[in-house]
Amino acid sequence: MTVIKEGWIPVAQADISYSQFLEKYLRPLKPCLISGLTEDWSVAREWTCRDPAVGELTANFSHLKELFGAETGCVTFCTETEPHGELVQRDLPVSSFINSCNNEASRKTYLKDFHFMRLLTKPPYTVPNFFAGSSLAGVKTDVDDWYNRFATSVPGTDDFRFLYLGEDGSFTGLHHDVCMSHSWSTSLTGARPAVTKLTLCR
Repeated sequence: MTVIKEGWIPVAQADISYSQFLEKYLRPLKPCLISGLTEDWSVAREWTCRDPAVGELTANFSHLKELFGAETGCVTFCTETEPHGELVQRDLPVSSFINSCNNEASRKTYLKDFHFMRLLTKPPYTVPNFFAGSSLAGVKTDVDDWYNRFATSVPGTDDFRFLYLGEDGSFTGLHHDVCMSHSWSTSLTGARPAVTKLTLCR
């Protein structure tokens, strides 16, 4: 296991063991970046593409529109506020949001808390071992993801597997997770400015 210091957040490799992750990060509640997680994920290949104009990795809008365009999602407008100060949010067809992302004039919007896993028959990613749960007495458990285990076992209950898709300049303000829990997120695109962001969050 290799840990590389980048600024003040350590970067761990994807081969970190469950026990190492537990002791170094989870128990002391320390943030970290993990490199190499998405190499075998179908979502990393199918939901992204290379923009020939700038050579950057960006969201594969045509594929995302094919998968989710008929659905409705919550869109946040980062440059517009309600009278009480919150950012404007509107339920819009995902296809309309994706079409607006292709316009030259960015409104700094993003698709928020989109429950993509409710619409797919199987996950387009693999939950890393150090998030999937520990092995107790030889039996694999999902004790570390008990929140989603509960949420997905009760019909009609909310789950916390989200897709975020945002234009250049969109943002989420500083906040804590729902119920003060912890989450892991994977950014598939958006490593540099002026690139559309595509993030999976669980």
